[in-house]
Amino acid sequence: MVRKAVSYLRLLAGLREFLNSPISFDEARAILERRLEERGANFLRMLQQCVYGNPASPYLALLKEAQCTQGDIAAGAARGRRRGP
Repeated sequence: MVRKAVSYLRLLAGLREFLNSPISFDEARAILERRLEERGANFLRMLQQCVYGNPASPYLALLKEAQCTQGDIAAGAARGRRRGP
């Protein structure tokens, strides 16, 4: 209960800061372009932390059963980048 209350207070504090810090269209576009460029690396980093780096992950067991390594996924992501959106 206390943990949830603290989480909500953090959310409210962050929301206030967010609403008081508007950005321009050009800034928003630049942020979006950067995030799109970084999405593959972010996905692979999340996969490492949440799946391959987490022995309790149910996805890890599925990927091991399929004999799918991090390298396989990284190679697939690289092929997808070369083809483009």
